[in-house]
Amino acid sequence: MKKISLSSFNIKPIISSAYHLDISDEEYFGPNYRNFISNSKLKLINPDQGGTPESYKNGLKSEDTASLRLGSAIHELFLQSESFRLCENLHKPTAKLGEVIDRIRYHRSNNETIWDSIHLACKDVKYYVNSLTLNRIRSIIKKGLEYYINSKYIQSNDVVLSDKDTEVCKACLSSLHSNKKVVEVVKPNNEFYLEVETYNEDSIFLDIVVTYKDKEIILRLKMKADNWTFNHDTKTIVLNDLKTTSKPFPFFMKEYGSFVHYHYARQIAMYLWMLKQYCVNTYNIDSSYKFLSNIIVVETFGEFRSHCYNIPNRLVKQGFEELTKLLKMVAYYEIYGYEEIVEFV
Repeated sequence: MKKISLSSFNIKPIISSAYHLDISDEEYFGPNYRNFISNSKLKLINPDQGGTPESYKNGLKSEDTASLRLGSAIHELFLQSESFRLCENLHKPTAKLGEVIDRIRYHRSNNETIWDSIHLACKDVKYYVNSLTLNRIRSIIKKGLEYYINSKYIQSNDVVLSDKDTEVCKACLSSLHSNKKVVEVVKPNNEFYLEVETYNEDSIFLDIVVTYKDKEIILRLKMKADNWTFNHDTKTIVLNDLKTTSKPFPFFMKEYGSFVHYHYARQIAMYLWMLKQYCVNTYNIDSSYKFLSNIIVVETFGEFRSHCYNIPNRLVKQGFEELTKLLKMVAYYEIYGYEEIVEFV
């Protein structure tokens, strides 16, 4: 097998290309930025995460689970409380049935008949598609009618969860708001008790040049930071990432915990590196500025405890080594084709 030396590659950020946008998730994940490289996309080429060149070429597939929706709701309501509202007492059914009712409402708004809307909705969320009997349709109507009627009051920025997940969400928000350390890093105050520059759900984009031998290619990167702050007085930029966990939070940073399992060191390293290029380009900062990072974890069960972990430089460095390795791999396949069978050393 052909061996490719990773040391033969050079990566250079195009600092002038760094910019940020305040855009919705729909736009961020939409066609305009679909071909940009995100941390999530890099897992598709990482052999340590089961990735392959073919998987990377095929791209990310959309995921929609109850746990993801709960996590998204907590992010929106904690970090952007001025823009989102948690709707209560709508009695949305749990699991896929609730999503079926949402899709029925969508298709009805497009003037589809009730019958067609039910079939289309079930197909959308893969709910008994091949066994949608008349009795099952009756069950959908019976169990979902109350929520369907209540849903007419839903507005565009309303967050709607099942009754069970609504209570979990409220408990998580209460935990986060009552945790002084969490509030301090997400909404810091400087010595004069003035708010520091703060950004939530901020999208940042950066182009990089990767050189290999006599070949050169530009890769386009994107990130969406949960929260970052800039204290101009102390020359400190802090990146904060919010995670939900279904396990006790002390497990999070262990070798068997989520931080290692999901390669969060790479995410933090990528985000800090891109954020630095953006700040250099926008604020003309120099080496005297400090970059710090935290991961905020909140349990979605039990006592709903929350905790703020400062990410040490050794983990950021470890994550950056993994990041650059994967970017070099992407660059190679982009230049020579994803059918190449090689070993990176």
